[in-house]
Amino acid sequence: MILGLRDILDDPERTRASWRLRGLSELVRDCYDDILLYGDESLYASTEHYGLEAMAPGRTRYCGYVTTVTRPTMPAAVNRGGGILVSGGGGRDAFPVMAAALEGLRAMPSRQRPAMTLVAGPLMDDELFDILKLRAKMTGVDLLRSTPDIPALLRKADLFVSMGGYNSLTEALAIGCPTLVIPRVGPSSEQRIRAEILSSRGLVETLSIEQATPEALAKRFGYLRQGDPARSAGLSLDGAMNAATFITDILSSQYPARPVNILERVSHA
Repeated sequence: MILGLRDILDDPERTRASWRLRGLSELVRDCYDDILLYGDESLYASTEHYGLEAMAPGRTRYCGYVTTVTRPTMPAAVNRGGGILVSGGGGRDAFPVMAAALEGLRAMPSRQRPAMTLVAGPLMDDELFDILKLRAKMTGVDLLRSTPDIPALLRKADLFVSMGGYNSLTEALAIGCPTLVIPRVGPSSEQRIRAEILSSRGLVETLSIEQATPEALAKRFGYLRQGDPARSAGLSLDGAMNAATFITDILSSQYPARPVNILERVSHA
């Protein structure tokens, strides 16, 4: 039995207290053989923050970040020409960030406004989506409910505005798209912690929703710079392959007569 976890779950003290109260620490200790952490220990030591090493001593390993996006082999173009991409992940609580981005664009002189695309997310309430639709139309912004290929938009974007979800940021880091993170306000601290850590390493910029005023966003939207995939070169983004290698080794040792093709499947994904 293998437990796979994102590197950042929530505030460490709150998470550990919740796990103790609900008996999850004992569950992890007694029921799982190994723990795979989908993150980078040099950025966030999950085993220490969440007490995982005490629950499963010697049975935790960092795999790196999991993303389907591969780093480009050539440097990013100086002018991608896609303008600003704003995405709220699933979209259930993305309205404040979307509305702030629109207000920031409207605060700019009309002739200086870059192109902007909003991807609201499939879980946004219809009423809020309709409000965004009206505001986007008034501002000349493209609004999508969802898209099957965010990475394609990231490759063209000059700036990515995100709430800081795991998938969104790993994709942006792999592609090298300049990123501004405006984390959600509770109930989880996951996005805020992730934004602060990546910002401290110079990998993203971050503003709280209170700091993301029209004036602050207009100023940031006024300069769009070249993306640089090399900035994240030190991060391991091979989490899926590393996890598959580990699982393959386990299965091969237990069932040596049966060939295991997990690595081949991951490499073709």
